[in-house]
Formats: sequence, structure tokens, C-alpha cells
Amino acid sequence: MNDENYGDVNNCDNNIIVIRYAEVLLTYAEAKVKAGQADPSVYAALNKIRARAGMPDIADAGADELFYAIARERRHELSGEGQRLSDIRRWRIAEKVMNGYLLGRMQKAYPSKAPVIDRWGTPDYEAAGIPVASDVNDPNTSMRTVDLRTFNPAKDYLWPIPYIERRTNPALTQNPGWE
Repeated sequence: MNDENYGDVNNCDNNIIVIRYAEVLLTYAEAKVKAGQADPSVYAALNKIRARAGMPDIADAGADELFYAIARERRHELSGEGQRLSDIRRWRIAEKVMNGYLLGRMQKAYPSKAPVIDRWGTPDYEAAGIPVASDVNDPNTSMRTVDLRTFNPAKDYLWPIPYIERRTNPALTQNPGWE
């Protein structure tokens, strides 16, 4: 960003990413798999992204494994672009991946072994026997704990309906858990 545009991004010539071609391909592949139409075009879309990154093609896979491959690809390809929260809510896996400790950088050194990676691409350090401290000042752990997060599936899959919207339309009721 040019210094003169800082603080006034709405009146500058910067190109803002709205959607990338890789996201279009991944959305297409996910929709086809979820619709039960996993055909060669799904593999072509997924492998086009992987080829650009120098990754090997994904060959024949069952519908479930193909979906998990797409989910992992979304996690890596779109990291830092604000898509992950919507993805894990859409896939209804938030109570698994959003409950627990939010881990930060290593305190002393890298762990002596790798974390267990599930089919969604989510690392689990505790399952690998890597100590995760609940106290950020614990010097006996290699993982720094930033926060303890909780996700309530009875409430948190839905957003609250804003007060002004409910006032404007009295027929609207608040989503469960947000009363």
C-alpha cells in the first residue's frame, strides 16, 4: 500500500481481493462433491490449484476422502483470507476445532514429535503427547497458551439477530441462546 493511501483505502487504486480464482475452484469442487456429483471436473479443479503450488495431483478418492481433501486445501490455500470461520461453521465442525486452547508460538523449542493431524487438517498436540499448559507462564511446556476458547453448538452456529431488525419487523424472533 502506498503511504498516501493509508487510512483512505476507499479512495485509492489498490486492488482489494474480493474472491480469488482458487476459491472459485474450491467452492465448485465442494459443491459438486456435496451434491453427489464427484466427476473428473472436480479433480481437475482441485488439481489445478495443487499444480500451481507444486503439489501432486489427487487421484481417485471416495466422496468422503475427496471432501476432506478439499477441506484441507481450503484451509491452506485460503489461510489468512478470513474464510476459515465460515468453513468450519458450514461443515458443522466448530465444536471440535474451536473448543480448547488457542496455542501460540513455541516457548523454548519445537516439540520433539509432530502433532496428530485429523482428516480436516486440524493439529492436535495433546493427542500426540505434547504438553499444552493451561497457564501461559508454565515453563515446562513447549506450546504457549494464548486463550481457552469455548464453542456452544446450541447457540454459536447462529448469529444474533440485531435489535434494530427485530424492532423493524416484530415477527422476527431472536435465535436460540441469544435471548
